[in-house]
Amino acid sequence: MRAVAANYMEAHIDDFLPFLPTTEDPVEGSGLMTPEQFREYCHSVRSTAVWGGEPEIQALTRALNIPIYVLQAGVPPILVHDPSDEVSADDMLSQDGVWISYHKKLYGLGEVTITIQR
Repeated sequence: MRAVAANYMEAHIDDFLPFLPTTEDPVEGSGLMTPEQFREYCHSVRSTAVWGGEPEIQALTRALNIPIYVLQAGVPPILVHDPSDEVSADDMLSQDGVWISYHKKLYGLGEVTITIQR
């Protein structure tokens, strides 16, 4: 899944680069990654255990063409990532997709559990 996300992000750099801040040597005044930093970021996603987040979820939902639902304790309680942007709240339980349960700081072994619903 890491490779799928990284490959999709690299193939659609214009959809992701504007939303990824950098902590080192930003493009002057922008606070954003340079294209080289973006390639290094995608390499890290693909090759290491670096934590994934919103960009990687967006990449996966588009690359796999399936909705991904993130259940969380915050507001809203369910975040919907749908490649078609057409899933309504009423449709969620009847559609195939991937459900991710986010438990920030609840378990020492990790924060996310993944369930595939069919």
